[in-house]
Amino acid sequence: PGVNINKIITESLLIVSGRLKMIEVEQQLDATNKINCFRSKIGQILTNLLANAADSITEKIEKIKKESNEKFTGKIKVVSSMESRNGQPGVLTTITDNGGGVPEELHEKIFEQFFTTKAAGVGTGLGLSLCAEIVKEHDGNLTVKDDPNLGGARFELWLPASHDTCHLDNAA
Repeated sequence: PGVNINKIITESLLIVSGRLKMIEVEQQLDATNKINCFRSKIGQILTNLLANAADSITEKIEKIKKESNEKFTGKIKVVSSMESRNGQPGVLTTITDNGGGVPEELHEKIFEQFFTTKAAGVGTGLGLSLCAEIVKEHDGNLTVKDDPNLGGARFELWLPASHDTCHLDNAA
């Protein structure tokens, strides 16, 4: 039996809730297909992506406070939906924010081991490289791009759906 990604998302949001206190979080959890996965490892990915989004927003809030004292509201949107890729049913989880974003020239590099955009002593540069490894183990895909709506980063995690929920003719 597969795992419902929405439950893992909800748990991950709870784990990082301390960092999200001053951030508006919008959820649109529509995925109904289940995935075969190591639940804790997928939770690790989602927790890491949410924590990174919160950190990016916090950095932006501090920068705006210093420069202009404008009011800025941090926003994170988490969406799960069903999406097939190359004919294979799957689940797409998108985490977007209105933080500083990821410069295009770093879109591939941020998944490399020990690469970090955080200040010295803040990040280890292991989070996203571990996420990328876990996604590969699950035959999934993890990408980053700019989010056209919120203006920050948009991380897309695609994982294949478990076969027991894709085929109704389970003759086992």
